[in-house]
Amino acid sequence: MTNFDLYRLKKAGMSNLVLNQFLDFISNVTADDRQHPVLLLLPKFIRQATMKHKGLFWERFKQLDIKGKLQVQVSHPDKPVSACCN
Repeated sequence: MTNFDLYRLKKAGMSNLVLNQFLDFISNVTADDRQHPVLLLLPKFIRQATMKHKGLFWERFKQLDIKGKLQVQVSHPDKPVSACCN
C-alpha cells in the first residue's frame, strides 16, 4: 500500500481510527488473500467496518479513482487507460 492509497482513503472520508482498523485488517489476512492487491480487500473490510456513512465513503472513493484515471489519460493521451493505470 502506497502513501497515495492512504491519501485516497483519507480524502474519501475514512477516519484515522477506521484507517488504523483497515491496516490491522490487511495485516491479518490469510496467505490466499495476500496474492491480491490490498485495495481489493477494501469492499470486504467496508462491509464489516464501524463507519457511519459506508455508502458515501464508497462513492467518494470510486470518484477519486475515476478522476485519477482520467487525469492519467489526459497526461498520456496515446496510451489506453488500462496501460497507464495497471
